[in-house]
Amino acid sequence: MAKTQPKQQVVKFAQVAPVSHEFVMDMTSPVATLGGPLGTGKTASLMLKMLIAAMSIVPDANGIRKSRMLVARKRYGDLAASVVRTLTDVIAPGVFKLTGQKSPMLGTLNFPYTAPDGTGTHVECEVLLFAFENADDVEKIRSINLTCAYIAEAQEMVSPDILRIIYSRLGRYPVAADVDEAVDHERNTAVTFVLPNGQRHEGAQLSMDINFPPVSHHFAHYMTRDNPIQPNGKPLRKLYTQPPVYHFVPGATVAAGGEGIEGVYRGESGLFVRNPDAAPYIKFSGWAYYENLLREMAGDDALIQQSIFGEFGTSAFGKPVYARFRREVHVAKTKLDFLPGVPVLVGVDQGMNNAWIFMQQTSSGLIRVVAEIVNVGEDAKPLRDAIEQDVLPFVNKYLPNHMVRYVIDQASLNREGGEGKAQLDILVNYGLRVKPCSLKRTTPMRELVNKTLSLQQIIVSPECSYLVDGFLGGFAYKQNKMGIFAEEPDQKSIYSHPLNALEFGVAEFLHKDGKQKRTAPKVKKAYSYL
Repeated sequence: MAKTQPKQQVVKFAQVAPVSHEFVMDMTSPVATLGGPLGTGKTASLMLKMLIAAMSIVPDANGIRKSRMLVARKRYGDLAASVVRTLTDVIAPGVFKLTGQKSPMLGTLNFPYTAPDGTGTHVECEVLLFAFENADDVEKIRSINLTCAYIAEAQEMVSPDILRIIYSRLGRYPVAADVDEAVDHERNTAVTFVLPNGQRHEGAQLSMDINFPPVSHHFAHYMTRDNPIQPNGKPLRKLYTQPPVYHFVPGATVAAGGEGIEGVYRGESGLFVRNPDAAPYIKFSGWAYYENLLREMAGDDALIQQSIFGEFGTSAFGKPVYARFRREVHVAKTKLDFLPGVPVLVGVDQGMNNAWIFMQQTSSGLIRVVAEIVNVGEDAKPLRDAIEQDVLPFVNKYLPNHMVRYVIDQASLNREGGEGKAQLDILVNYGLRVKPCSLKRTTPMRELVNKTLSLQQIIVSPECSYLVDGFLGGFAYKQNKMGIFAEEPDQKSIYSHPLNALEFGVAEFLHKDGKQKRTAPKVKKAYSYL
C-alpha cells in the first residue's frame, strides 16, 4: 500500500498595507525597523516577515528549508499575550506550534511548501522566544547560533547593547559546508534568501517594530545619529514609517465647515483631521479607536506626536516638573544592580496604567533607582496581570533573598467607589508587603524629590527609560495658548505614572517620622500590612 503523503500546507495572507509591505519584503537591509502610530499592525507585519524568511531561505540538498529564528520582547507576559497570539491566531494558524512554555518559550514552523518555480520543499524553522528585561538577560543567547531575529516593541529594550549582541549571533545557522562557523559566518552562503519576486540576498537580518519613543530615547539615537553608513553609502539601519492616522490643521473648526476632532496642539486650536492614507493600516482598529485616543491624550503633545502622528516625540510643550534633573548627573553611567542585603522599596502607581519603581537606600542616604516595570498606554494591563506576568516573575528572579516592600498612594484609598482599597486588597492578596505612603499630598513629596536632586542624593539606572524621559520633560506642567502654565502636572501623560511611583518611594525613604502631624486623636488605620 502506498505511503500517504503529508498534506500540503496552504498559508493565506490578507493584503498588506504599502509601507508594511515594503518592510516585510526587505531582505537586504542588515537592520530593518517598522514604526508607526499605535494599533497599525506592526507586530503582525513583523511576524509575517519572519514567516516569509523561513519560506524563502534556500533549501539544502534534501529540499529542507532550515532556519532558527529569535523572537524577543522585553517581558514574557507581553511576549505570550501579543507575539505568540499574533503567530497562532493571525499569521500562521495551524502552522506555528508552541512546544515549550518557559525561558525561552519554544516553537516551530514545520510544513511542506511548494516554491514559486514548482519545486517541492519543506520548511523546518525553530522559533526561540526570549524576554530580555535587562542587558544581563541577553547573555542567554551568547552560545546560540541563529538565522535572523525579530524584536517586537524594540523601543522597550533597555539598551542598544542588547540589539548589538543579538545581531552578533545572526547568520550562523544553518552552516554551509565550506564555512568555518567560528571564523567567517558572515560569508555563510547557507543563509541566503530568494523571495517570490526574485530578490536574492545573502546574510542575516535583524528586524524590529516600534511605537515611537521620545527623540531623547536611546532607540531614537540608535536609529538616527548613531546609525553607521555602509560602504555602499546607505545607513546600516533602515526605518520604515507608516503614515500618520490624523493630521492637525491649526485654526480649523467644525463650525466653519471642517471635519475632524477639535483640539489643541502645540498651543494652537484646530482640528485633527483623518488621513485617508492611513485607512489600510487601521482596518482592525477602526477610526473610533483613534478618536478615543485623541480625547484621552488631549494636552499631551508628545504622546500625540508619537502615538497618532507616528514620529519620534520632540514636543515637550510645557515646563518639566523636575527641572533640576540632569542626565549627566543623575543617570548612572552603567546599569545599576541590586545591592545584596539591602532592603528594596517599590513605589507603585496602581491601576490599569501602572508603574513599579524599584529602589534601595544606602547607609549614606543615597537613593539608588535600580529598575522599573511600566505598563502604560497601549501596554496598559489590569493590576492582577501586571503582578502575575511582570512583578512576581521579576522579584522571584532578581530579588529572591531581599526584603521587598511596596508603597502606594495614600490618597488613592479615599477615592469614591472604593477603587483604591480594592487595588490594595489585590496587592495584599498576592502576598506583597504593602503600606500607604507616609505623605498624602503631592507638593511635599515633590519637594523631597527636588531635594534629592539638588543634593545629588539620587542616582537612576540608565535602564529606567520611562523614568528618565519623564524627568527630562515627559512629566510637565502644560502651557496653554496664552502662555500660562497649569498649576498641576499633566497626569494624563504616560510619564506621570513612573514619576508618581518614584515620589511615593522617595517620600517613604525621607519623611523622617513616617507620619504626618496629627491635630485629632489617633485613629487606628484600616490598613496596616507592613
